Amino acid sequence: MADPASVVIYLAAAVAVAESVRKAVTNRGLRAELARSYVAAGLGAFGLALAAGAPATMRLSDGLFGVLNIAFLLNGLLAMLAMLCVAGFLRSMSAVKLRLRGAAAVLAVAAAAMVTLYLVDGTTRPEFGSSADHHLTSHAYNLIYLTYMTVWLYLFVRKVRAIARRAERVIRWGLWIAVAGMLVGLAGLAWKLVLTVEDLIAPDAGLRPSAVSLTLAAIGTVLFAAGSAFAALARHLLERRDQMLSRRTHHAIEYLWHAVQPARPPELRDRHEGTPPDLDHQAIRIRDAQLTLRPYIPTGIRELALQDARLRGMKPRDRAMFVEAVELGSALDAFDEGYRYASGDGDVDARPDSSGLAAPAEDDIAWLAQLSRLLQKDLHVERLRQWAREQR
Repeated sequence: MADPASVVIYLAAAVAVAESVRKAVTNRGLRAELARSYVAAGLGAFGLALAAGAPATMRLSDGLFGVLNIAFLLNGLLAMLAMLCVAGFLRSMSAVKLRLRGAAAVLAVAAAAMVTLYLVDGTTRPEFGSSADHHLTSHAYNLIYLTYMTVWLYLFVRKVRAIARRAERVIRWGLWIAVAGMLVGLAGLAWKLVLTVEDLIAPDAGLRPSAVSLTLAAIGTVLFAAGSAFAALARHLLERRDQMLSRRTHHAIEYLWHAVQPARPPELRDRHEGTPPDLDHQAIRIRDAQLTLRPYIPTGIRELALQDARLRGMKPRDRAMFVEAVELGSALDAFDEGYRYASGDGDVDARPDSSGLAAPAEDDIAWLAQLSRLLQKDLHVERLRQWAREQR
């Protein structure tokens, strides 16, 4: 039966493998798929490394194979394989100059040295690799492993921190949780490194439990998996939000496009019967129609709309939007009635740029979408349109 420490480690390993599978399944079609796939593979490999390093697994392997410390060796090699995946991630993100082949060669050399040291001394000594073993072969094994792991994990932390700083706030929270997990893992590696160096300097200094390293690795792995899952969920929700906003924008622009259809130039009016053109073309045609509607804007409606907006304390951009909505709505009403207020070369413009409140060109589609919603739902716009109708 597994001891409590092994149960905790197995649970952490299961969390890591589950998150690895989830990332592998959902990574298809995403941007930077290669980088994400490296993270998924590395997380899975580290989950297996945790399971191999659990005390219950090591006891089972010792009895099953009749050779000591096979699970301990497998724990180190799988963890280093996870760091090779980290190297692939960093290379795909241009965070390191070392190519993956070079990183694989470094891993091969380190793994070969560790296997050699294990075969020399690890198959017969139960305490091989622990703080209870004062032999140089055990220390050399640990130093190779710890140096390799620490360097790559440190570089990984640096890159994920940089990504987190540029991410949207909700996604950033998940990435910071993942960073916290990696820092906990680094603390575990540092703990074992301190024990190894201390034992080299002062072999009689007394023993401290090296199992702390494995425990911190398990905690760090759970935090990393949780942060990764949280960031993925946040990214999914933000994408759904963006899709919903995009649909709302399409519906709003389409409403406005149909509303100004009668005022569009005759040669363009029937060109897009049925399915409307894309948003950019709709925006252009809407602006063309606004030019046609300029003579139908009621005299004095701009000043009245500006006064109303100022009384309600509207910000300049919102005020410009409100004025344009009032002018456009009242112009559409007058156009339907065939009532002209000014000549075509009059100084009344459907967009209030002459008052210093022009909409920025780069977000014209968003501007028109909001304009459409004002025309449909704003009671103040409807009230002023009604006033203009009553004046005719």
